[in-house]
Amino acid sequence: MFSDLTPSDFTARQNASRRPVYLLVMGFINVIGWVFSLFVLNAIPLIHWIVNGTFAVLTAVTVLLALRPRTLPFFEVVVGVVINFAMLSTVFVGLYDHPKTYDPLEYVLFVPAAYIAAFSFLGVLRGTVVCLSVFLATLVLTLGHYLPQLDTLSAFELQAFKILKLHYITSMVEILGLYGLTTFLERQLKARIQAESTARYAFIDTLTGLSNRRMFQHRLEQTLQHASEKHTGFALMFIDLDHFKQVNDRYGHQAGDELLQQISGRLSQNLRRTDLLARISGDEFAVIAEGITDDQSALTLAEKLISSLSERFDLTGTALHASASIGVSLYPHHGSTAKELLAHADQAMYDSKSKGRHACTLYSPDRSGPEQALSC
Repeated sequence: MFSDLTPSDFTARQNASRRPVYLLVMGFINVIGWVFSLFVLNAIPLIHWIVNGTFAVLTAVTVLLALRPRTLPFFEVVVGVVINFAMLSTVFVGLYDHPKTYDPLEYVLFVPAAYIAAFSFLGVLRGTVVCLSVFLATLVLTLGHYLPQLDTLSAFELQAFKILKLHYITSMVEILGLYGLTTFLERQLKARIQAESTARYAFIDTLTGLSNRRMFQHRLEQTLQHASEKHTGFALMFIDLDHFKQVNDRYGHQAGDELLQQISGRLSQNLRRTDLLARISGDEFAVIAEGITDDQSALTLAEKLISSLSERFDLTGTALHASASIGVSLYPHHGSTAKELLAHADQAMYDSKSKGRHACTLYSPDRSGPEQALSC
């Protein structure tokens, strides 16, 4: 179904929603890391300089990738590397030089923020994998460091060990909470995009990508109301392809669909951005051209549309020529309601057919009298 949410739609919206949160969290982590380094500058060994410097470079590269479009797959890999490297290196360095450079704030502030970064950008599945892998790795490193010497730890080290035990308990709770929250937010996002996609395709012709009959009717009513309030006018055109049934009968419906797509493209290219082109049935199109109030301007635009179809269409293995008959009515000269304008544009279109097709005709109230219908 065209109204179903596509994976690319969901991924693009999901990445867009995660990007600012991720950048904010990564910036927060980087600031914490560097402020901490400045405060304990004299106590930092060479390896700590290397760790902090590498983390800063990786963070800067990650932020630059986040600001560039079309880099998200590689960006996600870098995110995982940065988070894993930063958290593991923080634990390793803290334990390696403990207690000289150890500070529980590294764990209490840095690691939870990195968990938030992982879930906020990587999503539920990958965020869970990254956080749990880091959680287990740091837990093993910490227990492997403290347990063998538990009886000989100083009061300061025992206090640090107690803080770390509380940290790991709260980390597990945080991971579970982030898992639940991210799952809920992703479901909400998916439901919202699904609703928007369904609403969008309700007004789109799925073959050509143009507005459909429903959208055309809605736009026509809006244009009528606006023109009535502003005392202006617009042109309404009916476009019917000539002998289109023969294309389907001779070359098949696939060729007919391809021809409709190419015709839609040519017609669109010859209209203004403010004009609406809609496919209202199999081989019938309609145009709402706001601001066109005189006969000559309307016929000039209609002739431009007919001329756009004069060059042949190159289909798969087939070259075809196509033409169209166009009928035009003007508001308010040819009607004050949507029903009147549609009926008069349709009547003018049949006048074009009767003249031999490949023509455009402006509606005239009295086609047999002195006011003959104008043609392009």
